Amino acid sequence: MEPLTLPSSADPFIRQLRRTLEERRLLRQGQSVLVACSGGADSTALLVALSVLAGPWGIRLRVGHVHHNLRGADADADAERARELASALGWPFHLGAADVPALRAERGGSLEEVARWARMEVLRDMLRQTGADLLAMAHHLDDQAETVLMHLLRGSGLAGLTGMSWGPEGRIIRPLLGTRRQELRDALLRWGIAWREDASNDSLEITRNRLRHVLLPFLEREWNPQIIPSLARLAEIAAADEAALEDWLDRIWPSVIRKQMPEMIILDRMLVQSYPLGIRRRILRRAAQTLHTVKTPLRYAETLRLTSLAEGEGKVVLRGRVSAWSSKTEVWLEAADAWCGPTTVSTDGETRLPGWGTLHVTSGDRCDAGAKERLLWPKEHLGSPVMVRRWRKGDRILRRGRLRLIADLARRRKPPLDPRAIILVADPERIVWVPGLAAAQVPEILSSEQSVPPERMVTFVWERESDAGIR
Repeated sequence: MEPLTLPSSADPFIRQLRRTLEERRLLRQGQSVLVACSGGADSTALLVALSVLAGPWGIRLRVGHVHHNLRGADADADAERARELASALGWPFHLGAADVPALRAERGGSLEEVARWARMEVLRDMLRQTGADLLAMAHHLDDQAETVLMHLLRGSGLAGLTGMSWGPEGRIIRPLLGTRRQELRDALLRWGIAWREDASNDSLEITRNRLRHVLLPFLEREWNPQIIPSLARLAEIAAADEAALEDWLDRIWPSVIRKQMPEMIILDRMLVQSYPLGIRRRILRRAAQTLHTVKTPLRYAETLRLTSLAEGEGKVVLRGRVSAWSSKTEVWLEAADAWCGPTTVSTDGETRLPGWGTLHVTSGDRCDAGAKERLLWPKEHLGSPVMVRRWRKGDRILRRGRLRLIADLARRRKPPLDPRAIILVADPERIVWVPGLAAAQVPEILSSEQSVPPERMVTFVWERESDAGIR
């Protein structure tokens, strides 16, 4: 491909792009930009226009293309076209690949959803590897309208109606969101620059294509000739409102959290309940999304179930994502794969419980005497194996000559403690210790006036992780 003659900076499309970059502060002088280029009209127009601005703005461009392992020779030709375009413009070219069919077999979902997810993963990885400051995407106003309409038809909430962000959140910019699809093609025709057409864009088996070729033209013809700019305007309005509500949530967030651990978050139920329904839902959604098992946004039905915990005591399980419950004063959300035990304790060393803490066990009285959660116990009264686990309904501990329900001891504490937030140490015969709450009745060996040699004792010390468990 011969070197390209760039269009004039006075071209109306170039001027519009420059105004957008300046007014929305998407790009600063001297930054480096990775431009995602499929070889189609949209990304070709963006790459050429940014190349015109590169000199005056002092920006450095790189061109990135993702091969999806779909469409065979056509996909190979797309990649070659993107490479040739980068070479003609004098920019470095980077080729990434995603095995979309294999990913779809593994993850499920529609082909277009998996391809979109895979493309973004490859491009983000490319952004990290190249060290570029920003990733520029060629989504335009028609894409935005299609996205908003698709979310609307699915019953999306306010966040879905915001559509795609202009950026630069997440180091991604979309400077063409105010530009119609046809304007991009008109610009390329004016400049005499060719592009490749993806034949799959005409397939009505793809949901987005049916919106583009059937539903939107019908709405444009029969209901509102300005439906596409109207949907894009809806995205702008929704984005501003969403940002305001998220800002409100940021401000109140510290006050609604009673405790946050790696695998659990505890909320003040009464305070959560005092906020309007929309804010309650946002609080519960955000709380769930702090847990590593919630990798995708909550569905509406899941949000409703979690929000019900702010209204009264109950339990909700979102399979594979969250276990949650509420007491009179608190709402608890726990990662679906949170540690529960039982775990065998090393009787002369340490046992780490993921997300909870570490149990240190030594022979004799060799642990820090100032440790707050510490138990001295006679070896001859300690069976094997020693286990550590979470509380279970019906657990009892020997206190003052009789077995007491641990749940009763926890709830009589001031302030009351939800027993589901405690761990306990047990041997095959008894529960020996509930750190921070109660130890079992000490065997007679420690009740005599005779001193007990240290070598006949075991010392337990419980070290909490990230302030987990009992307060």
